[in-house]
Amino acid sequence: LRKKVYLLIFSSLILFLASLFIFNEMQQKQNNLMIRSASEQQDLIINNEIMRRSDDLKQIVTDYTNWDDLINYLNKEDQAWAINNIATIINSFDLNSVAVYNLEQNLVYGFGDQDNSILGDSLQKAEILKRTSLSGFIHFYRLSPKGIIEVSGATLHRTQDTSRTSETYGFFYVTKLWDKTFFADLSLITGSSITIQPYPYHVKNSSSENSIITQVAIQGLDQKPIRTLVFEKPNKFLASFHRMSHFVLIFLATLLVFVLGMFFYMIYRWVRVPLRIISDSLKKGETVQLSSLLKTKDEFSQIAGLVTRFNQQSKQP
Repeated sequence: LRKKVYLLIFSSLILFLASLFIFNEMQQKQNNLMIRSASEQQDLIINNEIMRRSDDLKQIVTDYTNWDDLINYLNKEDQAWAINNIATIINSFDLNSVAVYNLEQNLVYGFGDQDNSILGDSLQKAEILKRTSLSGFIHFYRLSPKGIIEVSGATLHRTQDTSRTSETYGFFYVTKLWDKTFFADLSLITGSSITIQPYPYHVKNSSSENSIITQVAIQGLDQKPIRTLVFEKPNKFLASFHRMSHFVLIFLATLLVFVLGMFFYMIYRWVRVPLRIISDSLKKGETVQLSSLLKTKDEFSQIAGLVTRFNQQSKQP
């Protein structure tokens, strides 16, 4: 009987622990599903916002590179005309710089931040102009002491040449500086804190964290990543889920300890103690200690009654 009782206790403990394990695994799967869903949504928001800003830059380039007047004034430099018609886009679209090159790769008009040329040194400039000429459009990022510079450019064509298949007359470039102001605005829109890390930089969303991390690699002229933007956004729903999961797990563990404690106590009080009393009575041949069992109305009371009658009969001559 003792072995059966111990087996019952051990089986109950295993059952409770298995229940806790299964519950924890279910919570982990649900947590990972929530993290994956929130991460995908955050990735979509961030990438769409960055793409929107890049598309805005490309739209400016597209609008200004199908323009007869610009081509006409490319051959006869007129700074006054350029100031009134080209330089104004810097303030209008919050640009860092704008530059117009002729086919001889000479800068004809340049406004804004022209430090060391917005296209880099002579070798870099030649490569950028070559790639622009081959593809018609170009978009990439550069690193500068002031921050990350986004560059967008295209070849110049006549107004009617919207398909850009006819003669090319020059090159047009605009740049956007990704400085503290830019990142502050991007952080506000995405609801994330943003840090710039070297590439490669890898960090995974942890199942125990209350924030979602998104990584965006920005590419240089050769379309190879040069930096990694790390977006970290607190997730209130995920934090609430973690708090609730921890509470439920602690509650279940506490309940397990309480139930097992009560179970052990009842086994001891209702089984072990009566068995010890009966065992001692049979060994000593005394029935005095059985009086406590006779007051109960259970199987042990019946056994105690049988032992008492047996002892009484054995004492009779």
